Amino acid sequence: MKQRFFVILGFAVNILCPVQASACDFAPGKYQQISESEFSVSLELNKNAQFVLTQERWLAGAHGQRETHIYRGTWKCDHAQLELHYSTQTVQGIWAEEDLSHYGKVKSAKSLHFAAQKTEDHIFNGVSFWPQSVILSFKS
Repeated sequence: MKQRFFVILGFAVNILCPVQASACDFAPGKYQQISESEFSVSLELNKNAQFVLTQERWLAGAHGQRETHIYRGTWKCDHAQLELHYSTQTVQGIWAEEDLSHYGKVKSAKSLHFAAQKTEDHIFNGVSFWPQSVILSFKS
């Protein structure tokens, strides 16, 4: 009987998880930090309430020999508020308009911004993740 309960519970969670994304002011998808060369950080929010954060570092001219760190966890949101759970840590972010002038752009755009966090790894300490459309505007 216990196995049947867990199967039904797992089925219900898988069906309901995509619904939680509809309460968000932002869409699931891939977001990236605006960074210098030799460093890349992306955050992918999946529709099933899972996320993947990928950090890559490499020496100049040696992108093929990059060092990659991947972090996985769960996420939930309430309108503009985002909460990520990974390892034994929880971080909060907000979907908000940010000025892009310090990146050489004259406009602003919305990003997932994480204010200073008290976490062991400092991954989300004062950083912003931008939608792909913003990142692509820098390449054009």
